[in-house]
Amino acid sequence: MAYVCIHAHLYQPSREDPWTGVWPVEPGAAPFRNWNERITAECYAPNAAARLLDTDGRLRGVRSTYRDISFDVGPTLLQWLERNAPVVYAAILRADAASRRWQGGHGSAMAQGYHHAILPLCDARDRRTEIAWGLRDFELRYGRKTEGFWLPEAAVDLDSLDVLAAHGVRFVVLAPTQIRRVRPEGADQWVDAAGVPSLSRRAYRVALREGRSIAVLPYDAEASQGVAFGGWLFDGAAMGRKLADLAVRSRDPRALLHLATDGESYGHHHRRGEMALARALEVLEADSRVELVTYGRYLDLVPPTWDAEIHELTSWSCAHGVERWRSDCPCGNDPAQHHRWRAPLRAAFDSLRDAAREVMAPVARRVFRDVDAARDAYVELLHDHAPDAVAAWLRTHGGKASLTAADQRAAHAILEIERHLLAMYTSCAWFFDDVTGIEARQDLRHAACALGLLQAELDADLSAPFLARVAAFPGNHPVDELVELVEHHRHRPPPVRAPHAASALTALADEGDTDAAEVQGAAARFGRAAGLLCHVTSLPGGGPIGDLDGVAPFVDWMCEAGLSIWQILPLGPTDDGGSPYSSWASFCGNPLVIGIQPLVDAGLLTPGEASTAPEGPLGSIDPAAARAWKLRAVELAAQRLLANAGHRWHDDAQRWAATTPWVRDAARFKALKERFDDAPWWRWPEAVRRADPEAVEAALRDRQDQVARFGVVQYFFDRQWFAARSYCTARGVRLLGDLPIYVGEDSADVWAAQDRFRLDDDGRPIAVAGVPPDAFSETGQRWGNPLYAWDRMAADGFGWWIARMRRTLEQTDLVRLDHFVGFVNFWEVPAHDEDARAGRWRPGPGRALFDALEAALGTLPLVVEDLGVVGAEVRALQEALGQPGMRVVQFGFDGNPRNLHLPWNHPEHAVAYVGTHDNDTAVGWWNHLTPNARRVVRHAFPEPAGQPHAQLTELLLRSRAVWAILTPQDLLGLGSEARMNVPGIADGNWRWRLRPDQLDAALATTTRARVAQAGRLAPGAR
Repeated sequence: MAYVCIHAHLYQPSREDPWTGVWPVEPGAAPFRNWNERITAECYAPNAAARLLDTDGRLRGVRSTYRDISFDVGPTLLQWLERNAPVVYAAILRADAASRRWQGGHGSAMAQGYHHAILPLCDARDRRTEIAWGLRDFELRYGRKTEGFWLPEAAVDLDSLDVLAAHGVRFVVLAPTQIRRVRPEGADQWVDAAGVPSLSRRAYRVALREGRSIAVLPYDAEASQGVAFGGWLFDGAAMGRKLADLAVRSRDPRALLHLATDGESYGHHHRRGEMALARALEVLEADSRVELVTYGRYLDLVPPTWDAEIHELTSWSCAHGVERWRSDCPCGNDPAQHHRWRAPLRAAFDSLRDAAREVMAPVARRVFRDVDAARDAYVELLHDHAPDAVAAWLRTHGGKASLTAADQRAAHAILEIERHLLAMYTSCAWFFDDVTGIEARQDLRHAACALGLLQAELDADLSAPFLARVAAFPGNHPVDELVELVEHHRHRPPPVRAPHAASALTALADEGDTDAAEVQGAAARFGRAAGLLCHVTSLPGGGPIGDLDGVAPFVDWMCEAGLSIWQILPLGPTDDGGSPYSSWASFCGNPLVIGIQPLVDAGLLTPGEASTAPEGPLGSIDPAAARAWKLRAVELAAQRLLANAGHRWHDDAQRWAATTPWVRDAARFKALKERFDDAPWWRWPEAVRRADPEAVEAALRDRQDQVARFGVVQYFFDRQWFAARSYCTARGVRLLGDLPIYVGEDSADVWAAQDRFRLDDDGRPIAVAGVPPDAFSETGQRWGNPLYAWDRMAADGFGWWIARMRRTLEQTDLVRLDHFVGFVNFWEVPAHDEDARAGRWRPGPGRALFDALEAALGTLPLVVEDLGVVGAEVRALQEALGQPGMRVVQFGFDGNPRNLHLPWNHPEHAVAYVGTHDNDTAVGWWNHLTPNARRVVRHAFPEPAGQPHAQLTELLLRSRAVWAILTPQDLLGLGSEARMNVPGIADGNWRWRLRPDQLDAALATTTRARVAQAGRLAPGAR
């Protein structure tokens, strides 16, 4: 059997402002704000959930290509993804972990040089640090040491290979032209590599200093060129067959066919290239002649027995060795332009580096125990710069037991100067045709930042000689602007603070401290979109309740309809009435929405068992059937997983449940509920009621299997939800979640954190939550939730709320914060009152809570639910936070021309609806209006209101509000029978469900046309 490996090199140069970390808007990347966003949308995200289609173009499967290929991702790109595309970042890490499980412990990822500098052109010190940072960054992210290392531009020399081998790196990938000669196993004579027909079918051993060696794997040029430039990605099945045929052509059963390309080929350079790659992998997987492998596994199976010598100072992208990065070689994009500027640019950087080192040396020797070791270890602080981490780092690397504040500042300045001096060698500056290009400008910005820090922190002005060199660059275009750029960027800009926390709208534009108006403007230019409000339980499909098996086709329909925001309701387990706002464990996922098909595919349920699912009535959820059948099915699957130690999920599930903090409390609570005949927790034996650890353990001694099953069920949910979220991200759909302000009284949340709630000695609420009389109810609403002890929560820094918000942000991209009013002033209802009329307003935590949340979690991407009676204090906090509120068109027609809910009065910084989950449908609302109210509404419509759902939707889409959220009910023109919830009514809510035939192609086409006409089509809608 021959072996096949496809390697993808994923890299984008960093283009942020070195002082602030803010990424500029890059017009060439339109309709996205910058190239990282665009390439993420076109390539990095789709490869996390690549679609597989049937012959009719329908979705039949999804796979992460990252799991089945070999790849490297630039550390600075990973840093950007972690901050700006966390779902994609997590998918990449998960793929490597998954590959280790099916590749005998060998992951699909390998490390890369930190700043993508050309290592053979670095001096020895910089080379060592670039490699050390790349290796350590990999370890900190992937949780393991790398086996391989991608040399930037595949540029190679023996010194670089020796440093890698000394660090324990096992292999590198090269172009076949970089192999000079080879010596077959057992032979004495060397053979010119150019004359070896199967050169790329094996690994070779390169001898290094002190008995070290490293394996080199020259990739197949034909296959690599075919994928990158030969059109192979037009047909994924044909590509898979070609690769298999090439692999077996040599007739060596141990042969390896491997190709190396820019990872951006798969979706960015070639539209839908990720789908072709996924199909090719599927074909290869099914071909009995070949086996997909990672490089590490191949080297285990077929260790190198041939020796090789390399052509030093060569690369994969320059025919002249490495001259593209230091001389006037003709490699470039425009043959009419010269490259005489390349050598002076490198000389300018070398001169600055050497002069800076001389200035820093005496200070560095004073503040660091070992200067070089400290510099190499600085990557640790780039990952974690919390005070405790910094203190521990200084204890290890500081020059004395306790550095003064001045010494600590000097140490930090030196390390930052060193970072910028390394970053200015990023290879892209030399790759293109002129020194005035954006890549060279970025490297010059890093140089300018180093100059600024040297002067500000070490009182050393090295700018004059550097500026003189810049002014003398022999560019193809005038270089005056480069002198101005360096002059400008060597001065630290004054700190300018945006609003307290960038909102859900501005968060998409805010990469750091910047001007507030600029952020708002960016949101307006790039954020206008339309979405759909539909809970998971309402998704169409088989069985008695909508579940995660229905996500992919639903998201596909949204994309066809031009909708790019999917708003859902809370995801926790519901009460018996099905309310997602009344959960007994708000950190958990609802087991009723776990999809059955993945459990069948994993061998944990049989197809026959899955086929027994009861069908609910069309257009409705059957909660009783869902609870009776779905819970039994998922618990059976969990029991089988626990019993099968060899299952590929077994260890992962155990580890996940053991390391996820909220699982233990929820699992114990659920088991105790059953142990005590479903009695509310305040009626349990006193010691158990008070969550005494010994009493709880004693009560659960015979229920450990039940506790373990609960953890596995939650693992199923989280695994499937991450897959669903990855699919949304891959298709450009953002998830807008929902965080209720309160939790249920009989819940794991309250039982496990009783001191955080206002309870009496018996565990009962002193007062409960609600709202005063309003448009929904003349007697107000008595919700019955226990109220928070905000003073005690504040005393520990709002840790419980930070954990809750963090969990919600793990599940969604954006968060609708329910009942925002209650964080300023909440309506306190006496616990024994039957309605809310006798309640009173009490002060909430206000801004202190949001300060704590932002300090712990960064920018909060929130939409605040500010409906109902909203006072000046609430508006003041909302404006201070910069968070958008909600506008509901149905609330606008009261005859007041200034009503904030009228579409023509919507502010841009808002999220608008015809109606929310608490409103009637547009048709139902119209049918229940009085004749006088109908006359008011008719004034707004251009023609008689025969189709109120269509006309209200049109008004909504044309609103100035940045986001317009539709509902399936209104798109379909359904009446009150399709209403999701009637506030204040206990029974009959949360039942509506889409029928499989309702979201059809015709509705998608008409919706997309309306969305596009309103200027809400998603950027790069796929």
